[in-house]
Amino acid sequence: MYKVLVFLKKTNEEKVIDHFKNFLAKYFSDLTGKELTIGKVESNPLLEVKYSLFFEIEIESKEKWEKLIGTEAGKNLYQDLIEFHKYITIIFINYEHLPN
Repeated sequence: MYKVLVFLKKTNEEKVIDHFKNFLAKYFSDLTGKELTIGKVESNPLLEVKYSLFFEIEIESKEKWEKLIGTEAGKNLYQDLIEFHKYITIIFINYEHLPN
């Protein structure tokens, strides 16, 4: 299993919050073919950077993710990330290769 966690850095800019909810999440949803649920980050006191919202994507494998990124939807996502990357943090988690 492969997961992608996308966090929105804390901001009061409605334009940025709207973009995260209505555009970035849509691009990830289009990429995976799954509806995404956006969650509110309640607390992260030990982190220097504060976050307000997040969503996660679950995919079968890293290889599947790499194939998806090469699609038209992946290219649309990439184009959006060029402009929006400074407002988010993305964390990739690969459960496939953990030692027992």
